[in-house]
Amino acid sequence: MDDIAIIRLSKNEDLKIARIIEQLKVNKVIIWGMDDGFEDDIKQKGIHEVHSYLQSKVLITHPVSDYHQNNRAKQSLWQSIQLLLS
Repeated sequence: MDDIAIIRLSKNEDLKIARIIEQLKVNKVIIWGMDDGFEDDIKQKGIHEVHSYLQSKVLITHPVSDYHQNNRAKQSLWQSIQLLLS
């Protein structure tokens, strides 16, 4: 199975996606909690869409807390995770 990195930005605010991919050498990345402080070329991508970035697949999501009570968001997230892992 390919390596996957799951990053929660609220706990790692100073991380850059390029650094994550280069250091961990991952093929797939899920970024939880995209905010305005992240790289411009990544933050312009859509939430719940799988993107190619530095030869890796990247999935951008809302903060984890946004999914606690929102079933529609959970469903969209799950579909995106399935696409990422396919």
